[in-house]
Amino acid sequence: MPKYFNREKIIKDKLLSRLIQTEGIEVTDTVLKRSSVSPIFKRKKIDIKFERKLNSKDFYFICKQLHISSQSGLDILRTIELLIEQSEGRLRNVFEDVYSNVQTGLPLSKAFEDTKKFPYFFINMIRVGELSGNLEEIFSMLSDYYYKQYSLSNKIKQATAYPKLVFVLTITIMMALFNKIIPMFSDILYQFNKQEVPLPTQIVIKTSYFIREYQIAILSFLILLFLILKINKRIDSANKAKEYISINLPIIKKINVLNTSVQFTAILAMLTNGGIPIGRSIEILTNVVENRFIKEKFKRVALGVQMGVSLSESLSQVEFFPKMLINILRTSEETGTLDKTLKNMSEYYYLELDEYIKRVMVFVEPTLIILVAVLIGFIVMALMLPIFKIYRSII
Repeated sequence: MPKYFNREKIIKDKLLSRLIQTEGIEVTDTVLKRSSVSPIFKRKKIDIKFERKLNSKDFYFICKQLHISSQSGLDILRTIELLIEQSEGRLRNVFEDVYSNVQTGLPLSKAFEDTKKFPYFFINMIRVGELSGNLEEIFSMLSDYYYKQYSLSNKIKQATAYPKLVFVLTITIMMALFNKIIPMFSDILYQFNKQEVPLPTQIVIKTSYFIREYQIAILSFLILLFLILKINKRIDSANKAKEYISINLPIIKKINVLNTSVQFTAILAMLTNGGIPIGRSIEILTNVVENRFIKEKFKRVALGVQMGVSLSESLSQVEFFPKMLINILRTSEETGTLDKTLKNMSEYYYLELDEYIKRVMVFVEPTLIILVAVLIGFIVMALMLPIFKIYRSII
């Protein structure tokens, strides 16, 4: 069904742009007349599919604004109007779509769902809030959850920024050495030293020659490799291999286990607190997780719970989650304090993941410096060996 873009006077001295999804321009006119608004112009919306997906920062902003507005007693339409005024770019377009959907009488959860921009978990939580009449608390829980996800994502980006910087600087220095310094040195070396050149020096000089001779081919290969890796994000087999590595490579696996534990406990706490049964909650969780191997483990947990097996026992059978989490959940199931325990464990694993990332960086930074020092040290040694040899022959 096509969408028509409409700009209208909605309140005094203010304009509002919104989307109306109808069968055609004539039906759009009918809808506008029914809404008692004054359209200034209308045109058919052209959909462009290159927009970046909404991220955890966007979801945090949305949920926080909705929570603050609901606390202030604003109705949902006025809240979305304010969000439209405060937003720009893709977020503004999303809010315009939501506003249009709500105006046609759709529930808020359905209004978000029809934009096809919001995750399954987000929509289900809004639906829970609508059914329980407690949207304010749901918005609060969602904003806390997405803030933590955004914070963790930022910390992981910061943790990988230093290795990336060191890698780029090392490549830059190496290219300068191989393209400028070593060729000059080799010319001088062969003028003064006709004897056999030491093996390390030969390796460095031949590497320099190879890079200079084939640098266009090497550069083309690197660009092609970069493009292939970018394209591979859309290829299922490549994604599958990447996801498999991410849960089996030691350090990355630990980060994935901790991050999944944070997601699992936080989301399950919210869903069960909203009155959703454990089995159904884990089904919803399955749609939140992106890694197919972890998703499969969640499916097995959900199946176990549906068959009457306890949550802790189902988790122990998939052999992925920390044993401490399983043991604590087993105790909480016996004492009937699962909701509170899940929330506490979410806080614990959030801090645990934060600390683990810091510990990894404490190890990675000096390791990278040592590796770069060894590499540069080898080149310097290779260049100095023939100089010492010439010096000894003169003496």
